[in-house]
Amino acid sequence: ETQALIEDRFSSLGMTMMTLTQFVTVDSIASVYLPLIRQNPWLMFYFVPLILVVSISLMNLVTASLVEAALEHARQEKEEEKKLASVAAKNMLPDIVKLFDQLDADRSGFLVIQEMKDFETEGLVPPELLDKASVESMSELFQQLDVDESGRVNREEFIEGLLDIFLREVPVYSIQATKMLRLVRESQLKVEADIRSLQDQLGTKTERSLGFF
Repeated sequence: ETQALIEDRFSSLGMTMMTLTQFVTVDSIASVYLPLIRQNPWLMFYFVPLILVVSISLMNLVTASLVEAALEHARQEKEEEKKLASVAAKNMLPDIVKLFDQLDADRSGFLVIQEMKDFETEGLVPPELLDKASVESMSELFQQLDVDESGRVNREEFIEGLLDIFLREVPVYSIQATKMLRLVRESQLKVEADIRSLQDQLGTKTERSLGFF
């Protein structure tokens, strides 16, 4: 049986290469090495490393190469998307600035919700604006841009907010949450500064009181 297997699987260079290919692809290789190991157990020290190194390690190497290539391709696509987004932002910026100037009827440098409503009532809203911003009205757009709920939106907030909405592939509420966290952090720092100032004032008064007595 072993002799027949050897003659069948290793009779020529071509058949030997085909048999080794079976080890690489792990294609029914048990029918090759088990009879040989039964005949000569020492062959186990040849076939076991062969299976581990050739089939498992090589396949893992091929898989790792494919994954690395896919990750590199994804990274290049992401960089290309960033470049396209940057170009789109530059192209959109003049239109956004012009839109702010049109909305700012009193030239105060700030927008209030009534100005947004009047602009919509007069039918001056660009058709694609509400679709790109995923809102149904200018009032809703104002609420999204007015993150700090101050009742007004300045030029920087308007431009930054629209660019974020148009270019970033994230939900609007995520953008609002990020900006709100920034405002909370700024308020926290201000409160901490006020507390330190009060502590200093109380410390000074205490020292004066002790000095008086």
